[in-house]
Amino acid sequence: MIKLLITSTLALLASSAYAEPSNIRVLHSGTSQNGYHYFITAREASHVLGQKFQVELRYSCDNSKHTHEALEAPVQDSFSVCDLDPNSIKLNLQKSAMALKVKAADLDSYYDQVGQGLESPILYCETKTQVRSFSLKQICN
Repeated sequence: MIKLLITSTLALLASSAYAEPSNIRVLHSGTSQNGYHYFITAREASHVLGQKFQVELRYSCDNSKHTHEALEAPVQDSFSVCDLDPNSIKLNLQKSAMALKVKAADLDSYYDQVGQGLESPILYCETKTQVRSFSLKQICN
């Protein structure tokens, strides 16, 4: 059973996104229209209501710190989600925005559990998928 769990975890990490230290996976990287390198990363064990992922847009506008390493680039924008589809990342035709499919947390269920006095409420994901995006227009303008 443990071997199966380890094998499945390794297979998940070897998917389209690659694993990096600190529970950060690079989901996408590219170059903005004005030549700055950016990264879309997912940090596991996000901070908002215990949601599973924090999706981050990372880049540096400091020419002396211009980097091609995701972990060296500072987080410029982020949002927390309950679940995400790393294979759904799309760049629009104008190359001005990056979007991906995510699921938000079911906050109604969470707050109902809190209201009932549960010490460890369980955070469930909504069944409906949403599209969230990052604007790439303003990178280092």
